[in-house]
Amino acid sequence: MQESVFYQDLVQEVEQRTLEQGRREGREEGLREGEKRGIIKGEQRGIRKGYLRLLRQLMPFLQGFNVPIQPLLKRLGVTQAELETAELDD
Repeated sequence: MQESVFYQDLVQEVEQRTLEQGRREGREEGLREGEKRGIIKGEQRGIRKGYLRLLRQLMPFLQGFNVPIQPLLKRLGVTQAELETAELDD
C-alpha cells in the first residue's frame, strides 16, 4: 500500500518537530546530570516524549480525517498503549 503525499508529509513534520524539541529538552536534562552519557540518554527520552506529546495533540485532527494512526505509530516506534498511558510534563 502506497502512502499518500499528505501522510508522508505529516509523518515527516512530526518527526522533524519532535527531534528538534526532544534534542533541546534532552540536552537540558543531560546537562543537569552533568555527563555526556546523560546528554545522549536525555535526548533519547526527550525525543520519545516529544513524539508522544505531539501525537496526543494531533489525535483529534487525525481521527477527524480518518487518518489511520497505527502505521504512523509503527513508523515512529510508538505503541498505542504508550500513547495512552505515558505521563508527559505538559
